[in-house]
Amino acid sequence: MKFIVSSSLLYKQLDKIVHIISSKPIISILENLLFEVVDDLVYITASDLEIIAKVNLSVTATGNVKFALPSKVLIELLKNLPDQPLTFDVDELYHVSVTSSSGQYQIAGLSPDDYPKSPLLEGTENVEVPCNTLLTAINKTLIAIGGEDEIKKSMSGVFFEILDDRINFVATDSHRLVRYTYMNVQASAPGSALVPRKPLAFLKSSLPDKDDLCKIRYNAQHLFIVFENVTMSCRLIEEKYPNYAPVIPEKSNFCVSVLKKDMESALKRVNAFTDKSTNHIIIRLDGNQLSISGQDTLFNISGTEKLSCQYDGDSMSLSFNVQFFIEMLASIETTEVEIHINSPNHVVPLLPKGQDKSTEFLFQLMMPLAVS
Repeated sequence: MKFIVSSSLLYKQLDKIVHIISSKPIISILENLLFEVVDDLVYITASDLEIIAKVNLSVTATGNVKFALPSKVLIELLKNLPDQPLTFDVDELYHVSVTSSSGQYQIAGLSPDDYPKSPLLEGTENVEVPCNTLLTAINKTLIAIGGEDEIKKSMSGVFFEILDDRINFVATDSHRLVRYTYMNVQASAPGSALVPRKPLAFLKSSLPDKDDLCKIRYNAQHLFIVFENVTMSCRLIEEKYPNYAPVIPEKSNFCVSVLKKDMESALKRVNAFTDKSTNHIIIRLDGNQLSISGQDTLFNISGTEKLSCQYDGDSMSLSFNVQFFIEMLASIETTEVEIHINSPNHVVPLLPKGQDKSTEFLFQLMMPLAVS
């Protein structure tokens, strides 16, 4: 059976999924790409068992065929070929001959029977969001997933919470919480999905930053994301997500407003003088002045920065992890940020000032450290 395909188009499509393939796969078949030619379309699959990603493109074919092909040798060939038609000739033993305008290449393919099967789209609920909205949600929530050695399994992913009129993307490592909300969705039914870090990292590098709709489909075990000509599936974390709602303060006693750029720069400068084992800083509020201080007693260094702010509450000192603070500030896109405070020992929301909540919005909070 033969099929003809553009070399540059094939390379472009494979580049979307080939980075899933592990350099040391659990089973050897996963070093390969799965090809399935059906009615002048070729479906190409890559997998590492955690994620299965599939692309499709048009070809000119003399029939249907299914086979596995080593990914490394194929990618190496494609990236060194100029754009031209390639002819793939596959025999009954899965030997593949690739013919270009100037050469012919023989590749030993494999039977497709041992390749992992894609989960079936059965009993799924669905919701659609723009691709750039899902990309933004992933970028803003991934920071709040802790390291795998320090968190419970139920906190090792991003919680997709689908409600009647919105979808919340939530992540927490128990020290901080991020919730990104997209409004005005039309879901087939309310539901939820707890998505592991690795598929989210794939989506972060693969989703287009444009407003084309992306389909999110899920059931009790699997998530399916469909965008452009890519379909990704993964197994969900089958754990109950922590009830995060009671952690969110209903109101705050005080609010600090400060320029994001000034706060971010000051934190980065003070960070150079903090103890790297604790990342501990102290923020002092006194009238319309905010000071940030850090020290490392082992190296006998310290630093302090003072900023102007808007604050009419009591003088107060709060302590934070400076790395967490910097990461959460980076997620904010408004000129000013608001720090909402009840007391030095209560969770502290860190929010974009004046954000438009009609379509999508960000909520973040941090747990202060004990002030020494």
